[in-house]
Amino acid sequence: MPGMVEHRFFKRQLLIYLCMIPALCSLACTAGCTILNPAVSTRSAIRWDAELTWLTQDNIPIAGTRVEIADTREERLKGLKGRRLSGDEEGMLFVYPDSAVRTFIMTDTPGALDILFADEAGRIITIHEHTRPMSDTTYASLEPAMFVVEVPAGFCHRHGIRLGTKISYRRH
Repeated sequence: MPGMVEHRFFKRQLLIYLCMIPALCSLACTAGCTILNPAVSTRSAIRWDAELTWLTQDNIPIAGTRVEIADTREERLKGLKGRRLSGDEEGMLFVYPDSAVRTFIMTDTPGALDILFADEAGRIITIHEHTRPMSDTTYASLEPAMFVVEVPAGFCHRHGIRLGTKISYRRH
């Protein structure tokens, strides 16, 4: 009889664990886990290289964003691929050595973004709001740009960012 009791106990414990698997998977997915796409990292989205300030045309500060700076070819190609921004306080600043028409693509970028293009004076010249994540859609500047900023989708609307808004940044 002692073996029978142990057997029943084992079967009951196994059944409980098996019933918990769907609930645990559901909880993990709602917590931001990427079970279906392991290429998407859950690590911190950015490293804090600089503080970017958003300014009105009259140089009045509107908002501030901590940004990771991508100023080498390799960093610009990598961008936010496989990473998510955690909120309005984070973004990515792409710095180029010259002004040219710039084109961005959202392949392997898991979160929707607002992408803003700025000229050499830091004036916003093109805005693409609520870009489509994980897509081959391209987003280009309408004029030559030296800077590109990626922030979470809806940032422009929430902070009143529009064409002509200026950016300024200070490295740490």
